[in-house]
Amino acid sequence: NVVTHGPGYVYKSSKEEALSAINKAKRTNKILAFTIDQDAAVTSAIAKVSADNIKNHIQVLENYGTRHHTTAKAQTAVQDLKTKWQNLINASGRTDVSVRVINHVGTPMPSLVLTINGTTAPNDFIIVGAHMDSITNNVNNAPGADDDASGIATISEMIRVLLSVNYKPSKTVEFMAYAAEEIGLVGSSEIA
Repeated sequence: NVVTHGPGYVYKSSKEEALSAINKAKRTNKILAFTIDQDAAVTSAIAKVSADNIKNHIQVLENYGTRHHTTAKAQTAVQDLKTKWQNLINASGRTDVSVRVINHVGTPMPSLVLTINGTTAPNDFIIVGAHMDSITNNVNNAPGADDDASGIATISEMIRVLLSVNYKPSKTVEFMAYAAEEIGLVGSSEIA
């Protein structure tokens, strides 16, 4: 029963642009200017969420073992997720949805991005993200069930549900599976 939403953040390419945007938003009082008017659609979508799908996907990711950003397992996990997301797109028959791999400079592990094109404001973006890698300093196996296989599994289920209800956002929505978060937000920083 969420009755408020956070403002998220707006990316700007310089400190000056960011401060200008913040000051403009403060002057126009638009930082939290939104309406919640999709209760029926949200309730319908939530009814389609499968906890078993989330649990099963967590287990699939756990089975890779440690998904350290330098390992072949990490790269394979990303490619396998791409296949999963592409299969969801194919099953939906949607042509306004795509998935792509993002290669990085700071890591051999790629990130993955699924995009649902916006209908009326396609140059405005909503980003939903989690990270694919896992790491440990104490043992040889870090399956990362809660950090962050659970995030990736939840995002994958969100994608499945949104495609099944033929969700067409006004703004472009991108779901991101980031690489190399554990060593300092490498994938998400390079994408930003």
